[in-house]
Amino acid sequence: MKNLLFFLFIFSVEIFSQNHNGLNVMPRHLHFMNNFERSKLVQVENNSNNVVTVDSITYNSTVYTVRLNDVNATPVNMQPWSSFTFEVIQYNYFNLVPEDSSAVINIYNSSNEPLIQIESHHHQQMGPSMKGMINGTVSDSSNVLTGAPIYFFYNRTLLIDSVKTGLDGSFEKELPVGEYFVAADYDGYYLKYAYDKDSPLGADPVQVQHNAPITLDFVLEKESSTDLNLTGTIKDPNDITLAKAVVVIRKGKHTPTKISSFAEDDINRSYTVISDNNGNYNLGNIKYPGDYYVQAFAPFNLPGYYNDENLPSVYWQESDSVDISNSLSNIDITLARDSSYGAGLVEGSVLSENQNDPVTDAIVYVRSADANQIYTYSFVTSGGNYSIPVLPYGEYELVAQKIGAPDAESGIFSINTTQDTIRNLNLSIILTSVKEENIPNSFELLQNYPNPFNPTTTIKFTVPTPPHPSPYQGEGAREGLVFLRVYDILGREVATLVNQKLQPGNYEVQFNAGGLSSGIYFYELKVGNNNSVKKMNLLK
Repeated sequence: MKNLLFFLFIFSVEIFSQNHNGLNVMPRHLHFMNNFERSKLVQVENNSNNVVTVDSITYNSTVYTVRLNDVNATPVNMQPWSSFTFEVIQYNYFNLVPEDSSAVINIYNSSNEPLIQIESHHHQQMGPSMKGMINGTVSDSSNVLTGAPIYFFYNRTLLIDSVKTGLDGSFEKELPVGEYFVAADYDGYYLKYAYDKDSPLGADPVQVQHNAPITLDFVLEKESSTDLNLTGTIKDPNDITLAKAVVVIRKGKHTPTKISSFAEDDINRSYTVISDNNGNYNLGNIKYPGDYYVQAFAPFNLPGYYNDENLPSVYWQESDSVDISNSLSNIDITLARDSSYGAGLVEGSVLSENQNDPVTDAIVYVRSADANQIYTYSFVTSGGNYSIPVLPYGEYELVAQKIGAPDAESGIFSINTTQDTIRNLNLSIILTSVKEENIPNSFELLQNYPNPFNPTTTIKFTVPTPPHPSPYQGEGAREGLVFLRVYDILGREVATLVNQKLQPGNYEVQFNAGGLSSGIYFYELKVGNNNSVKKMNLLK
């Protein structure tokens, strides 16, 4: 009897092994029902006792992009009973034609099923693709430029195509109708966006229409010969390098001091470069030394600034400026992933405080009111306009940012089945510089943002003009000292952010809680007899 039981046990183990000696891929059918369903998750499991190698994943790159999770590249050597996931993102929602109604994603691997196919089906209503034409020339002040790359960014952010100029310096490209940023590049020249803009920040869109050709002529500026160069790599949090990312540097320095702004002149100009297929960029011949912000933009990712910790930093307040006084390398930027795969639209303008003048060089972010995270963004044009057409259903608020100015935030709005379009949602940014700034008379500690945060957050506060002629009273009053401290929930001090003499004015400080555990913390501002305490939530 024992021998029989042992035989049955061995037999059952063999049968189990035969049925579990390969890859389990789920699901094997993807259905994209409408433009609000543009992202699907696929799980790959190694249900065997052997190492299985996923050699490659192939797909129609004119319709999809595939984004790996848990691993950073193929081939993937999967240990027994391990798994990973990948996203299938239908990015070409604006140009689907009936021939795209179905497609196949191929997973080549070393299991007993060496080719696994996932069928995808698109159920959107599709008609003939509408096209329009862009043509033009690229030259310098005296010569045409042959072989100059021209880049076309759909909806201002998605690089969908490129072309090079011919022998006569001309180019021509047929594109799906819609709104584009267009940029021209050439070795030894500074990259230029349409209508003579140095970067996508404050650039102007080109509206491609059916049967209405558009002519764009670029005149590029030859690079000055300097020793000021910047190199680095753009990647996402999974350490996947990001090809064709747009890298922009702008004058500025981040310190916990008063806000400041720069005039629009040549010494404060922006510089733009596009990373190569390995995510590497090389921005050479920067005209003037100084402190710069370094920011990157890539499809399917949120914008990000350089910071010393190499963490994803969407907001400029979380960044670290770079002193470019010689050539610098390893100025790497990590970009968080974008989660906006829908068809909801929000658009409007960003204006100055008097509601008359448009704000340029700004970005509008969409923040989920439910998840308290940034979903996507839009560049603001030179006319102050923004447009974000890719929101999924949910509740959101907008954050408008211009370096050196306080953020502007909207109220909460909804994208849902009965309201998928929000127009004329305008924001106002205060553009007061240091020299024009009124000295504040009131003491104020603002709520940190973002909140909850992980692991950095920004705290803003105001140091008022002291009563005249009496000096401040209390701790450090006669020295004009300001104290900003952080405490845990038990009242123990965990950080001193400010302990110094400060002149009256508006200030902000970045707090990095990388060494602290998740939980509730309190921060206290103390100036003379004035003190204020607020709560913040570290959520890791």
